[in-house]
Amino acid sequence: MLIKTLYCPIKDLTKIEPVSLIKTYNLANPMSNFQAKKFAGAYTPVYDDTEISRLASEFWAKTEKRLIALAVKYDPSYVPTPLTMNTGDKLSKIRHDLKMAIYGLFRYYARRVMDFVDTYSFKINTYYLEYHWAVIGKHVAYYDSENVASSHNFIPPHERTPFGKRKTPKK
Repeated sequence: MLIKTLYCPIKDLTKIEPVSLIKTYNLANPMSNFQAKKFAGAYTPVYDDTEISRLASEFWAKTEKRLIALAVKYDPSYVPTPLTMNTGDKLSKIRHDLKMAIYGLFRYYARRVMDFVDTYSFKINTYYLEYHWAVIGKHVAYYDSENVASSHNFIPPHERTPFGKRKTPKK
């Protein structure tokens, strides 16, 4: 069985700028503001992620509904459990990991930190495939699976786009 990758609507997210900066240097060695700005890591940016979190929550609600419907379709006796990392339910753990990866993707794309966008796209591809494997079986694969980056099909970072696909697809 072939499935499509999970499409996350992040292209329309506007770039967010830091709201403020927090001093993160050692208070035992105080320095002036000029010195704090001059040295790397002396300030940590603080972002207002409320709008991004709302958009990610809306997307996750639709996605979770689809995932639970898929699980119930293949196993009518399945009862969804709350999303936590430690539940005994294998599917809820995968859903939790997928949710955190989606939130991270939205957050870091809005900040335009493309290294983290690449990492979270990779994780989303991995968890989405693992969820389908847990529900349907190991015979599930992505369309054009050799060009989709996941932990089951590793593509080196310099050969893939920030969104988890190979830059120059193999035929």
